[in-house]
Amino acid sequence: MLNLKLFSKEGDFVFDPFSGVGTTAIVAKKLGRRYAAIDISEQYVNIGKEKLKQISLVGDVIKTSVKKPKRRVTKKAIELYIQNICINMGHRPTEEEFISILKDDTTVEFTLEDIIELYGDVKIALKSGRIVLKQLQNS
Repeated sequence: MLNLKLFSKEGDFVFDPFSGVGTTAIVAKKLGRRYAAIDISEQYVNIGKEKLKQISLVGDVIKTSVKKPKRRVTKKAIELYIQNICINMGHRPTEEEFISILKDDTTVEFTLEDIIELYGDVKIALKSGRIVLKQLQNS
């Protein structure tokens, strides 16, 4: 908001080629600037249009709180677990090795399903192991 206030004046034209959900257009409208905003995501464009409509109707964006469900496990906990496995093995485990280790470990507080829910794929989660392996190689 400050940049638009500092670098433009009422009636100026503001163009945002990567508008996302329309924050720049919203600020421009509130400050009396003309604007054009585009984005590749149709979903984001629709969100931006809805917000601009709200400004026209009620003078501001109606904010709604969206409470995210609390997860049983965090990505950080999973990544630390994977990194410890990598340290113990001296290499990053294959997907099969990791699944076997996870199933046999009675101390772990998450499941394979938790990993897939957070990452979409076990292979993606296992990439976090390369960080600790690089650190070991460099020390």
